[in-house]
Amino acid sequence: MADISTQLLVYRVLVAAVAILGPTVLFFGLLHLLEFLKDDRLVDSLAAQGVAEQPRPAPVDFLGNLSNVPENRCEQCGAQNVPNATHCRECSQRLQ
Repeated sequence: MADISTQLLVYRVLVAAVAILGPTVLFFGLLHLLEFLKDDRLVDSLAAQGVAEQPRPAPVDFLGNLSNVPENRCEQCGAQNVPNATHCRECSQRLQ
């Protein structure tokens, strides 16, 4: 086996370190960015600047995933409403 110079060995070790650690660093950077984007402080800041609307969570957003809750969709706009709602949460039309 041929002797490897010190500079070539250092270069190969650095390339291997970048190849091994690079994707991990990029993954954690992306994860941190996604956490920042879902942060309520960011949404509140954008809403205060008038760039975005303040979200309006409705009870159906939390209860809609329950399997034993029957669907109550508006015939006019198709929005899902809570089971005992009398009016649509989106278009305010009377529900049947």
